[in-house]
Amino acid sequence: MVQKVVIAQECPFAESSLTIDTTTITANLADGGPGAVAGQGIGGGLYNNGGRVTLTKKVKIFGNTASTSNPNTFGL
Repeated sequence: MVQKVVIAQECPFAESSLTIDTTTITANLADGGPGAVAGQGIGGGLYNNGGRVTLTKKVKIFGNTASTSNPNTFGL
């Protein structure tokens, strides 16, 4: 099952935060290239563009792919 979750949009006035607990993030793909917004192809499992992300010890991130770099996480 493929699921895309958008947690928060960028906001110039407040910092967003996210806590992830008891989750496995695997078999995702970040594919860079042209599109409505050209993808960078980084952070296939989890991409953080700002804000605070907290991962508990019960979170597993592995087996993801990115066409440019950082296949599992970026920006943590």
